[in-house]
Amino acid sequence: MNILLVNFKSESKNEINEYFRSQGYTVFTAQNDLEAVRILNSENIHEAIIRLTKIMNIGLINYINHHFKYLRTILVMNRYVEEAFSVIKKSGCEIINEPYTLSDFQNTIRHIEQPQHA
Repeated sequence: MNILLVNFKSESKNEINEYFRSQGYTVFTAQNDLEAVRILNSENIHEAIIRLTKIMNIGLINYINHHFKYLRTILVMNRYVEEAFSVIKKSGCEIINEPYTLSDFQNTIRHIEQPQHA
């Protein structure tokens, strides 16, 4: 079986690489999302372990979910990403997802302007 490690630091990458090789995996490594996409498109990868180092890595996860539905993916989040998700969840911000329409903005603003009952 083939496994892809993405965005790991050298010291931990070597340890993880050695472990999976001892378990019979062929290990591919990518230093960034672009390199990961190249490997995913050229190799028969069965599992991916992605170290999320910034919110932007979400694009790689979306790419995998869209093009490689069979691929099992494990996410490793650093403190920054974990805190970013936490801040977003706790912020109380209204969120509008793309693609959006003007009515999405109108509805959201109407919702914000409604008095909150305690």
